[in-house]
Amino acid sequence: MRLNLYLSVLFFLTACANHQQKVENTKKTDSAPAKVIAAQKTTPIPPTDTAFTLDYFPAVPDTINGCGDTYTFDTTAIATDKYIFLSNLTDFAIIRVKGANIYLNRDSLASKEISEGSFITIFKGNGYKAILKAQKIKSYDEGGLYKGTLQITGDKVKAIFKVHGESGC
Repeated sequence: MRLNLYLSVLFFLTACANHQQKVENTKKTDSAPAKVIAAQKTTPIPPTDTAFTLDYFPAVPDTINGCGDTYTFDTTAIATDKYIFLSNLTDFAIIRVKGANIYLNRDSLASKEISEGSFITIFKGNGYKAILKAQKIKSYDEGGLYKGTLQITGDKVKAIFKVHGESGC
């Protein structure tokens, strides 16, 4: 009788230990596919496209009057009026791709001042997103000179340009 009791207790303890190990193994295998599925859902960021470029504006459009941003490549002199990025400071920006003006709306919620004289401004529209990160290098009456980067992303485009320009009225 005692032998049966000991065997029953031993069997019960062994069964509980095996059940606990199966539960832990199930948790490990269940979490692995979830991670793989989550990774598959994220959209990959395209590599930097060195063939993509922005065109110069032949002239500043009439939609930009008064205050605004005027940026060009950091290798181009600012005073040459060869701009690749224009903004009216409040509502929109314009880039020029393959000879066409592309209007982008300012994302006021995502745009922010990083520190005094440094900011990130984000514009979206027509399949493009532009992120202007700039830092003031010189102040004058109602504006200043800035330098930074302009990142352009789209369905098949990711390009980053070093830029400099003016902002103000």
